[in-house]
Amino acid sequence: MKVVREFSKFAHEYSKYNVIQKDVAKKLCKFLAKKSYGKILDIGAGDGEIYENLRKQNIKFSSFVALDFSKEMLDIHRSDSSVAKICLDFNKKNFSSVFKANEFDVIISSSALQWSSNLSSVLSELSLLADEFL
Repeated sequence: MKVVREFSKFAHEYSKYNVIQKDVAKKLCKFLAKKSYGKILDIGAGDGEIYENLRKQNIKFSSFVALDFSKEMLDIHRSDSSVAKICLDFNKKNFSSVFKANEFDVIISSSALQWSSNLSSVLSELSLLADEFL
């Protein structure tokens, strides 16, 4: 897939140019109603802007799953004991089968779903994994 190759190719330079994505991630995290969550899934986690904004806004969580279709992007995402990184393309049919039903307290996607080849299908699968979405 050409999009994956492009993100992977320029992963090391992504933070220089993702100004809009940084702003979106910051504002999106402000919409979170609670200050503590169990398990969070970040779809299209990239270099970790959602994760960093959760930390800056003092929003706690027990575990954080960073999902991205580019291994190179996940390589630059912050690592710690609460972060699991999963390289997976949400455009693949049944991508959600690697997770359990209602496994997450909240699913967040900052700037990734515009890359969906079938948004209705992706949203249908995501709806099985949590009740709260941003």
